Formats: sequence, C-alpha cells, structure tokens
Amino acid sequence: GGVCCAPGTAGDGSYCIGCRANTFAPVHGLATCLPCPANAAAGNSSANCTCGAGYEGLITSGEPGEEDGRCAVCEAGTASAEGGECVACAEGTFGAEARLAECSACTANSTSPPGSTHWSNCTCDATFYRPASGVDACCGAGHVHNPGEARCDPCPAGTFQAAHEACTLCAPGTSSPPGATTCAPCAADSFAQAGQAACTACPENATAPVGSTSLWNCTCSAGVVVTAGAGAAVCGACSAGTFAAPSGGGCLPCPLFATSPSGSGGIANCSCSPGYYGPAGGEGNCTACPPGLTSLLGAGGVGGC
Repeated sequence: GGVCCAPGTAGDGSYCIGCRANTFAPVHGLATCLPCPANAAAGNSSANCTCGAGYEGLITSGEPGEEDGRCAVCEAGTASAEGGECVACAEGTFGAEARLAECSACTANSTSPPGSTHWSNCTCDATFYRPASGVDACCGAGHVHNPGEARCDPCPAGTFQAAHEACTLCAPGTSSPPGATTCAPCAADSFAQAGQAACTACPENATAPVGSTSLWNCTCSAGVVVTAGAGAAVCGACSAGTFAAPSGGGCLPCPLFATSPSGSGGIANCSCSPGYYGPAGGEGNCTACPPGLTSLLGAGGVGGC
C-alpha cells in the first residue's frame, strides 16, 4: 500500500511533501497541492487558505463553485482584517468603499452611527459646527476653518467669533485672547484701540473709566499733573509748596508764607508756615506772629502764636 498524504501535504503515494506558500491540501490523499483562489493566501503546509483583508471566508475546498471555496467582499460600511469576518464599522468611524481592511475615523470632534459609509455620516459634537457644506471638519466656538491645512484655527487675539461667522476685530475699549467668542471691556485705568489682544495700562498716577478707548481717556490722579508729553503720557506729583491746578494742567504755588506737602491736590492742602498764621488752607494772606512769638505749621489765628 502507498502512502496517504495528510491535509497540508501532497505526493504520488510513495512520499509526501508540504504544500508551498499560497497553495493548500484540504483533504487526505492529494497528489498535488491546490492554488489558493483570488484574494486568499496560505502559509507553508496549509490545509486551507485564509481570505485577505477586506474579504471574509476560510477556503476549505478546492472544488470550484462551492460556497465555502470563495472569498466574500466586505461591502462599504464594513471591514475585515486578514482571515476575519466583515464587521460593521464601529461608532465614530466609516467605510467609504468595499474591500477595506479597516474603517476610517471621523474627523476630530464628530461621531457617526455604526455601519456608516461616508464621512458625511459623521455629525459634529455638541458646541462644534461644520464650517460649510462639503467640508470635513468640525470647529469649536471661536475657531474658523483653515482649508489649506485642513484644520480649525482659533480666531487671532484681538478678534472674536459670533454665531460661527468670520473672525471680527474687537471694538475700541475691548480686547480678547485667541479663540474668543466675545471681547471683554478694558478694566479701569486701561484702554484699547480696535483689535488689541490686551488692554494697555494708563501711565503711573493716571486713571481711566472702564472701557476706555484711548490714552486721552487717562487723566492724572488728584495731586498729580502732566509734567511732560501729551495728554497723560507722563504724570508726576506736585512738589512741596505747590498744588495741582483745578484744570490738571500744572502745579500752582501756595499763597505767600504758606506751604503744602508734595502731591497736594488743591489749595486746601496749603497751610501757613511756622511763625505765621492765617485762614485754614492758606486761602488768604499768612500774617507773621507778633515779635518774640512763633507758631506751628497751620496756625489759624494769632492765638496760635
């Protein structure tokens, strides 16, 4: 009796050899190994052929026309790894064509139902939006589509986005960081022109109301005046013996024989010097104390001598 070759091998009855790669022997006693059909493959000494990625099936027969002898195509919306079954694309993925080894992921910030067949089946997550019909992107609030880079970029600093429109410059008196949906008013003592990323602080010793739009909205604080530059470019304290003019345009000297501390905001800060007396605040003439008498700073009458 001859040798009966086992599956995975073939021979003429006197010997058996293992089948080469991409051939197979599914049953005992074959004289030659059979070639794997299209879209299937096998390793050495195989008893069957495995369908490739994008197909499903296990080839266990070499008889043509048998149902278990063919590889089935994975249709759009499904995929398979080598030797696997066609499985519906998972949630958040899609298969746009047949014969896929794996499904494609939806673009960032979007998802899709299982078995989806096109990227348009991916819907943007809550708070994200599709920039335009036919655009495979989901942008968040404060972001716009960059078609050249196929991504969503934040609106630049100093701009904002309202209702998924183009980025718009912030109005004077407001500012914004990148990716903003609104522009915030400038805080007190600062200002901004249109399109600023951050508000600019007023000079030292100057103040401005909320939402100021220009350096000219900054005014020198009480007791200080403009000492150089235009507007409030430079503010400084009035020196001792002077006080800030009501108009804010300079320092005025206290009345004769009166003095004041530095940074005084008005004539009321002027007091009669030691050895003199006069009305409170120095509003009027300061009179010398009688001979042989003196007074402290700010004496209001001769009784203070």
